[in-house]
Parts: sequence; structure tokens; C-alpha cells
Amino acid sequence: MYQTSTIPNCAIAWAESPPTAPARRPSSISGLCGLAAGAAAGGLLLFLLMSAAAWVLGRRQPTTKMMRALTAKRDAQRALERDNLCRAATTLRDDLALLVPRWRAGRVSGASAEVPGSVAAAWAVAEGHVPDAEQFRRLREAVPPGLHRTGQSVGEGGPAGGIDGEGGPLEGPGMEPWAVQFLQEDLAAFRKQLPAYPEGGYAGRGVVLTGGGVKHFGGAVVVFATLRKQGCTLPGELWVTAAERRDMPAAVVEALEAQLGAAVRVLPTSKRGELGGYAAKTGALMLSSFQEVLFLDSDNVPVTDACALFETGEYKATGALLWPDFWPASPAPELRTITGVAELLNSTHETGQMVFDKQRAWRPLMVAAYFNMLGPGLYYKLFTDEVGEGDKETFPHAFLVEGLPEYTVPHPVTSVGAYHVVDGERRHTGYAMLQRSPDGEPVFLHQNIFKTTFFNLPDEPRGGRPGKLGLLSDGQAFVHRAGYDIEVWVWTLLRGVRCDPSVVSDVLKARERILPNDWCWYWKFYMLGHNSRDSLVCPLET
Repeated sequence: MYQTSTIPNCAIAWAESPPTAPARRPSSISGLCGLAAGAAAGGLLLFLLMSAAAWVLGRRQPTTKMMRALTAKRDAQRALERDNLCRAATTLRDDLALLVPRWRAGRVSGASAEVPGSVAAAWAVAEGHVPDAEQFRRLREAVPPGLHRTGQSVGEGGPAGGIDGEGGPLEGPGMEPWAVQFLQEDLAAFRKQLPAYPEGGYAGRGVVLTGGGVKHFGGAVVVFATLRKQGCTLPGELWVTAAERRDMPAAVVEALEAQLGAAVRVLPTSKRGELGGYAAKTGALMLSSFQEVLFLDSDNVPVTDACALFETGEYKATGALLWPDFWPASPAPELRTITGVAELLNSTHETGQMVFDKQRAWRPLMVAAYFNMLGPGLYYKLFTDEVGEGDKETFPHAFLVEGLPEYTVPHPVTSVGAYHVVDGERRHTGYAMLQRSPDGEPVFLHQNIFKTTFFNLPDEPRGGRPGKLGLLSDGQAFVHRAGYDIEVWVWTLLRGVRCDPSVVSDVLKARERILPNDWCWYWKFYMLGHNSRDSLVCPLET
């Protein structure tokens, strides 16, 4: 059993001096006035006015920078004044050295990693079918709000309850016929152009994650560290956008690459800019260096060694493992015409975890990439209604289109939480999805409600009222299955990230890109509701 008393303390040391304020530009008003006095009126007066304006603007910028520096220094001081959380003086590197066996395969680096030409060429085929901005706008407008469905939505009556808790199919207008025909013809054309599997483009097995940046890099550390603790030695890759990579603290990148065996790699840009959002999943899957991939979201904590899924009979038989979601299926009937598939799915899927052999699943994965390229406002709305809209139905439908098998784990997803008393009434609060292995054993805890990040930790793993991580302690089943206290383990890892002074320093430099100021009200609610006094992002007193 993993005991709280054995957890190493993390960093509190903070010796940062205030950022050096830029020097103010010396005043030049007097010189300019003298020049104007001795010059002819017309053009020189205009020059005077323009110079004065430039001087004012020049003074404004350093003043703003100085205020930001002072604010960052004050917030840094307050952010680390959390005696219960950051009471010792170690770094993330030192914490990981004590908590996780050192990565023995040597340092990995994604800095110079290049995608093989054959893989890049195949990916370009999918990108080539992204319509121009005007055509894409017209296609999305052809999908009306309340598009009619063949399935049922979820309301108060549960999965069979309909929108208002009453059974029956959803009703609404249909998609414009010209758009249906366009998508039908474009999908057919894409499938004819789909290149063969790039022999030699991939090799071996590995774990792939998306989601870095400031909000999710703590989760990536948790996932890879947990895999290492559980005995998984497969190499890993964390794929992020260029903006996310810019905001990642150097200490976190160092820990991932040098200690946890996970290269940090950057997703390419697409026709619509950075390949972010849901489409990043297919990008990471297809551009990663591995032939066989365990894909995980950065908020999905393995309960046991998830790498063992590669050895299951179900995976070996199909080369594709998928997992269920809570909801019944609600695809638009137009999909039958667009895809040529007579029988659509009657259940939904959840893509916080997927396992693929890219060689055997090549064509479905490329079709899924195509669906995601055209996903926002289009295929995402066609595959499902507003309940669970996103990438998750693109993968099983791609297998339907190609007529190839995949194995969806038959065990239903379970809501994980805790019972607590509210106003004298015992209530259950769920925050994570428990997904099982093909044999029915717990294997993943996917946080679908309120993502845990490094800057909203409670001061103690189970301190105060039930909070984010406190919900995990519902019973001993997880402890027994994993062999240690998962709740304390996750909290300890995130504490190591949060209390590293260099991490805090780098986050403050990127503070304005973390969260817009008008979202601070949400984050204050988020943190206080989960027993956290952290003010790193948004000061709690304002």
C-alpha cells in the first residue's frame, strides 16, 4: 500500500528577483520644441506632432511592462505562500527521481524529430481535402441547428429519455441536398486517392498523448509517470501545437524527455492554422513514429499497466481497441447517403483511450483523419448531437466505411466519484469515467468533469469538503487493483510540478496566454469549489 507518509516533499524555494524593468526612453520634448520654433510652419509642425506621438507611445510600453513585472512578482510571492502544499525544497526532477524508476533507454528529444516523407505525403492527402474558407463556411451553414436524428438524446430521463426526459427520436430540419452530395462525392474521391500504408514510415510500439501547453502539461507528467510506475517501458510522445510548446516550462520538457522517456513533438499547421482541438488526436496518431499506438488524453490516468493491452487477444485479432461512452447514438440520417453505410452505430464511443496497429487500421485511420479535418461544425454535428460532439465518433464510423473490424470493449463506462452529505442528504458526485479492459478489469480513470491541473490542487489530497481528487477515494477497489493509493499518487505528482519554482516562473511569463482575464471568475469558482487556495492564475481576492 502506498502510504502518505512516504511521499517526498516538493519545492517551495523561491529566489526570483523582480524582472528587470525596461529603461524609459529619455524625453525629447524640449529638443523637438526647439526644432519646431526655428523651423518653417507646415511640414516641420507635422513632424513635431508625429514625433511627440511616437515619444508617448514609446513611454507607454515600458510602463506597461513594468506593471506586468510588478504584478507577476506579487502573484508569484502569493502563489508560493501555501504552507500546506509547498513546504519542502525540492524540484520536479528530484521528486520524479524518488517516485519513478529512471528511464533506462536514454534521453529522447523531439526537438529535431522529423516526420518521414512517406508519412508526411499521406497526411497531405487528408489535408488536401480541406475546403477553402468560403466553401467550408457554406457547408457548415448547410447543417441547420436541430438537425434531425435517428437516435435519441439524453435528458433527465436518462439515456432513453430524449431531450426533455421523454422518449422518442429527435426532430428537426434536414441538411441541404447540395451539401450532402458534395460530401458524398468528396469522401468517395478521398478514398480513391488514399495512399498505401507507408512501409518503413513507422516502427515499434509506443504511447502517444496530446494536450500540453500551460493547462495540460501537468496531466502529461502524471500519465507518463504513472505508466512508468506501473512497469510500462514503451517510449512515449507528447504532441502539442507550436503555441503550447512555447508556453511549456523548460523543467517540464526536461522531465518528460530525460526522466519519463516521452519526446515533446510539435504538430504541423494545417490550412486552418494550428492543428489543435479534436483534430490534434488524428494528427498525433498518424504523425507519431510508432506503428502500434496506445493513445491517451492527458487527463486519463491508468489504473494498471495500460501497455498490457497490446497483448490482449481482442487487440491481436483486430488491431483496434475502442471504448464506449455513456450516450446512445444519434447520427444524422444523411450519413447513410454520404458514407454509403446502410446501418449506422447504435452506441457512442469515447476516445480518451484508443489502441491501434496503424498497418492493419491504416485506411480507417486515414478516413478518421479526413472526418476530423472537416469536423468542426460539419462532421462532428453529423455524427452526434450536442451531447459529446467532437472527434469521438469519427473513428468507429471510419471502420464502418472501410468495412474493417474493430473491437469495442463491451463493458459499460462507469461514473466514478464519492458519496458525501449535502444538507443532510447523501449524494453522489462523479468526476471521472472508469473504463475497463476487455476482461472487465478497471484500467483507466478519465477525468471528464473538471480537469485537474497543476494550478488548482487542493492543499491536501483529501483535505476539506469533497473536492476534485477527494472524489476518487470512494472505496478500496482502485487501491487494491493498482497496489497503491491512486488519489495520493496523482496529487503528489501534480504537487511536484506546481511547487517547482522554475515552473511557476515560466508559467507567470505566459500568464496572459493561459486564461483570458474575463475567465477569472470561472477559475476562482473552480479552485474554491475544490478546496484550493491557489492564486497562480487568477488572484482569489479580486
